[in-house]
Order: sequence, then C-alpha cells, then structure tokens
Amino acid sequence: MLGYPQSGVSWDAFCEKQRGVLVTADKIERELKNAVRYNSSALVGVDYPLDEALDLVTALLGEVEEIKHCSVFAVQVIPSKVRAFTKLIGEYLEARGKIKPL
Repeated sequence: MLGYPQSGVSWDAFCEKQRGVLVTADKIERELKNAVRYNSSALVGVDYPLDEALDLVTALLGEVEEIKHCSVFAVQVIPSKVRAFTKLIGEYLEARGKIKPL
C-alpha cells in the first residue's frame, strides 16, 4: 500500500521521498543550466566540441524533466529513469575518454 493515502504513515514516507526526488531533480536542473550559462566547457570536463556538450546538456535536461514528471505520475519507473540518466552521463564521459568502461 506504499504510496496510497490509505496507508497512513507509509503515505507520509512516500510523500517525503517524492519531495526528495523533486528537490534533487531541481538541483541537477539548476546546475546544468548555470553551467551552460556561465561556463559550458567546464560542464562535462571537456573544452570542445561544444556542440556535443550542449547536445548532452539538452538530453540531460530532458531526462531530469522526465524524472520530475515520473515522481508525480509514475513513481514505479523512477529507478529506470535514474539509471538511464546515469548511463547517459557515463556513456558520454566514456566516449570522451574521461572514464574507463565498466
């Protein structure tokens, strides 16, 4: 019954976790937007090509929006959305040679 108003204390825990997801997503979104606004080359740890970095930021912002949407309307898919977000970052950094493949 976790996540249903009738579940009492579990409902409060669910709401707290939901707020945590939204707060974290908002922080990530704010950081991405600020990094692009002030220093886009430092955002992903590379100087160029800038178009790839901006494409990544666009994709990451889209993923953050989906996570925020899911936290309200489809909580059951949040884990897969977060994994996809993390994988997107890892794949980009791996392709740029910043990290070794797992």
